[in-house]
Amino acid sequence: MKKGCKYREEVPKSLLPADAAARKVPGDYFVSVIELVDVMAAKPSGTDMIVETAEIRDIAAAEAMFKTLLQSNPKSYTFFEWDMNLAVYQAIEDEEYDLAIVLFVLNTTLYPNSANAYDSLGDGYDAKGNEEKAKASYQKALQLNPKFTSSLKKLEELEKLVKL
Repeated sequence: MKKGCKYREEVPKSLLPADAAARKVPGDYFVSVIELVDVMAAKPSGTDMIVETAEIRDIAAAEAMFKTLLQSNPKSYTFFEWDMNLAVYQAIEDEEYDLAIVLFVLNTTLYPNSANAYDSLGDGYDAKGNEEKAKASYQKALQLNPKFTSSLKKLEELEKLVKL
């Protein structure tokens, strides 16, 4: 891939969402032409650095690494919301709940207006068994986006458990 090159992408319309505007265009495929206007070196993943620090040292060192990366030169690293979520759900799967919660909190620091980040934080608290903090996180997600059905369903499930 080089700067100035053009690439053609064809997607069968059957793979597009049912409400996609491109479905109304004639033909069986949605075609787009992409021109690379700039190419740059990939930045290192801040998420990977934090997770590796937690694995090698401890959670406190990972939190310190996060603060250092943000204070020194935050634009030198990538901190994608989905990347952090992926790492955190892996920590939950590995039953490393304290690490998961710390990483979820860091994600809400990076993305304070993301309903998804707070919904995920609720999942971390729920996995650890802290229902009150899970509820508060799901409620915050709904405050940010009242139509965030994932948090709504999880809150309803927690309420059912409390009533039993």
